[in-house]
Parts: sequence; C-alpha cells; structure tokens
Amino acid sequence: MKLIPLPGSDGRPTLWVNPEHVTTVARLDQSTGEGVQLRAELKIEGMGLHRVNLGDHASAADADAAWQKFFDELVG
Repeated sequence: MKLIPLPGSDGRPTLWVNPEHVTTVARLDQSTGEGVQLRAELKIEGMGLHRVNLGDHASAADADAAWQKFFDELVG
C-alpha cells in the first residue's frame, strides 16, 4: 500500500491517503494578477471532497509543472 501526503493550507501534510481510494481529482486554477493559485479537489472513497493547496506559482507553466508532479505522485 502506498500513501501520499495531502498538504494543508500551510503546505505541510494534514492527511495521508492511499491513491487507490481517490475516485476523482480536479484541477482548480485561480489567477491572482501576480501568478496562479493552484488547488486540487479530490473525492476519496468514504469521505467528502477535499481541497488541497498546491501553492502559488509565478506563471501558468510553473503551475502546470506543479500539477504534473502532484498528478504523477497520485497515479504513480
């Protein structure tokens, strides 16, 4: 069994999940005028939706790289 950390608002892990129990994941981007806030919304079996902070990024390309890293860890 593999567990991956889901970061809280301060970036530190607040929940560890088995990726096999993640049923959906959606990317949420918000432009801040200075960059991009990247979030992920996950549905985990037996739990409600979880919104995960993946950080503030200077550009869309930086946000894309952070998303790819998170997604690769999730589907690993």
